[in-house]
Amino acid sequence: MRDEDKISEHPRVSHKSAMEIEQALAAGVLQRTSPIIDIVRGKIVKELLEPRGLNVPAIPIFVKRTHPWAMDDFEENAATSYDKHSHAPLFIYLNEHFLRYTPQGDFVYVIGTLAHELTHAALPYDAAHGPEFAAIQDDIGMVGPPEANIPGPRFVEWAQKSVLPELDKLMQRSTLERASKHYGNESEGHHVAG
Repeated sequence: MRDEDKISEHPRVSHKSAMEIEQALAAGVLQRTSPIIDIVRGKIVKELLEPRGLNVPAIPIFVKRTHPWAMDDFEENAATSYDKHSHAPLFIYLNEHFLRYTPQGDFVYVIGTLAHELTHAALPYDAAHGPEFAAIQDDIGMVGPPEANIPGPRFVEWAQKSVLPELDKLMQRSTLERASKHYGNESEGHHVAG
């Protein structure tokens, strides 16, 4: 288990909040994310936010499972959840439908959404979508109103050069590992070129 996934041990999380998160995980409402999201998060933090002086807390990122008939769940692609008492960020969730139905070629929108939420987590709770938030989002290349911004040309260029090649490597490695398991390995007389 990753350190940021240890909800009950997180110094910013109240005991009650930790219990609520653990219950949501147990009920399947929240699910842990894949290594792909970890790579995206690392790139955003190291290359976009830390150079601008932001300290992004190591909070977990989950996928929020939604029901197709619950139309209100379609409104938010993602959100940052805060502790009820301290207003410290607890976790970020990405909407399952947003992830599932974003066309593969448009994954830059998922990257942009995560950059938006990580910016929230790095700023004080009351910064919301105000001037400080808007300035950072503009600086990293997001465009449009801060409540509903999208990746602009600068952000897309950064994602295409920095993030997507890393994800391609991960996907190729994963495909090779699956092929190796399916077709055997060298000790069985089979070899999968890599």
